[in-house]
Amino acid sequence: RDYEEVTRSVLESFGISQSSISRAFIEESKKLLEEFEQRDLGGHDFIALVIDGKYLSHENIVIALGITMSGVKAPLGFIQTTSENSEAIKGLLKNLIGRNFRFEEGLLTIIDGSKGLKKAVEETFGKFTLTQRCQWHKRENVVSYLREEEKAIYRGKIQRAYNEPDYE
Repeated sequence: RDYEEVTRSVLESFGISQSSISRAFIEESKKLLEEFEQRDLGGHDFIALVIDGKYLSHENIVIALGITMSGVKAPLGFIQTTSENSEAIKGLLKNLIGRNFRFEEGLLTIIDGSKGLKKAVEETFGKFTLTQRCQWHKRENVVSYLREEEKAIYRGKIQRAYNEPDYE
């Protein structure tokens, strides 16, 4: 039950300090992060790009996730920013393009409805992209106006409507 004490005693018995393990972890994770942020994206046939902001330890992280023609989802990049503003997002998108992210044959971009995201996508990809509002975000926005006891009912109704192949 005393994991911390056991870990310290094991480390001391091998002559390894916590600070040396911490330094090794920092160095290795720095190297892996650099490889991730610099990898060439040109070998993939991306047809869609999902961009969304998430909070991680009270920090806003905007994530770009690519979807290939075969349906494979691949994290492409991320930035830490105070908000989903267009300038920060354009920096992320231009970084992807600099790493050979191809979009000139057409790209579906899925966002949460943020004006900053929409502006960044339109200014960066122009006529080569169609932008769609994420269904999950739209559904949650709609049901947020309902009473708590109605939310589950309308989530189901909206989801069934999304699943319909056409309008009749």
